[in-house]
Amino acid sequence: MSTKKLPIELKPLVTSECWNFYKFAIMQTMPEFDVWLASHPKLYTTQNANAFYGESGYLHPISYFSDLLEMHETNVLTVTGDQVIDYVIQQIDNDNYVIIDVDQNKLHDKNATEARRHETMVYGYDTTDKKLIVVLLTDGWKEYRIGFEEFVAAYEYARATYINNRNRMYYRREFHYTIATLRPK
Repeated sequence: MSTKKLPIELKPLVTSECWNFYKFAIMQTMPEFDVWLASHPKLYTTQNANAFYGESGYLHPISYFSDLLEMHETNVLTVTGDQVIDYVIQQIDNDNYVIIDVDQNKLHDKNATEARRHETMVYGYDTTDKKLIVVLLTDGWKEYRIGFEEFVAAYEYARATYINNRNRMYYRREFHYTIATLRPK
């Protein structure tokens, strides 16, 4: 049995929303980050004084980060619940962070009566304890160790929403893919 955990910065410079948090949490572990940031300083604020990493009211597209990160899509329809744990472990073994849609309430709010489909980032695993290491936005961004069975149930809910309405996959691409892998260059 084995354990692996990829480097992550849980308090990166940009924590305003998940879109940029995941990327910065990875990029800030890289020696090239400071040079990249010096040439990529574009921020915007909303009327409510919320700051976002983007410009003219729009978040930066995925390609904006391509100097430091490779990002690839895996179609959520091709990874079943029975395959998702092996898929995630294989990606982490290849030094890829996995951003994947799940029912986050199944992972951290067991008393919730409704599902909350949202992505989470997986960056480690422990096969002895049968847990994935993920980051979730609860009371700030925090690391959680989620049991394999819990994760599969949370993933199967999100996957079913895409099976039942494939148009959601198209709209999801505005922010991330339904399953994305990010790898430092």
